[in-house]
Amino acid sequence: MLSKTSPLGNFLPTGTLLTFEMVLPSIYKNGECSHVYVMMIHFLLFLCAIFCFFFHFTHSFHGLYSNLYYGFVTPTGLSVLKSGLLDVVVPKDHRFRLTFTYFIRAIISATVFLAIAVSNHRITNCLFRQNTKT
Repeated sequence: MLSKTSPLGNFLPTGTLLTFEMVLPSIYKNGECSHVYVMMIHFLLFLCAIFCFFFHFTHSFHGLYSNLYYGFVTPTGLSVLKSGLLDVVVPKDHRFRLTFTYFIRAIISATVFLAIAVSNHRITNCLFRQNTKT
C-alpha cells in the first residue's frame, strides 16, 4: 500500500513552498502591510504558483554514461535543451508525451501551494486584515 502512495510525494510543491517561506520574511517587514508590500506578496504568490505549475512539465532521464538530462514534455515527446550539441539520445517513451493528466497534476499542485501559502500567518495578517473601528 505504501509503495502505491509514495509517488504522490513527487506531486507536492515542497520546493516551491520552501522557496516561498524563505523569501517571504524579506518582503513581510515586521508586519508592515503598505500597498507596496501587499503588491510584492501578491507577485511572490503568483511567481511561485507559476513555477509550481511549470515544473510539472519537466522530466529527467539518464543518458549514456549515466549522465542526467532534463527536458520539457511536449505533444511529440521529450524536448531536451541543447540536445543537438550534447549528442543525447532522447527516449521515445509514452510517459514523456504531453497529456491531459499533466495539466490536472499541475493545477492541483499549484492549488495545494496556494492553499498552504495563504494559510501562513504573515499572509493572513497582511492580505486578509480586518478593518476594526474602535
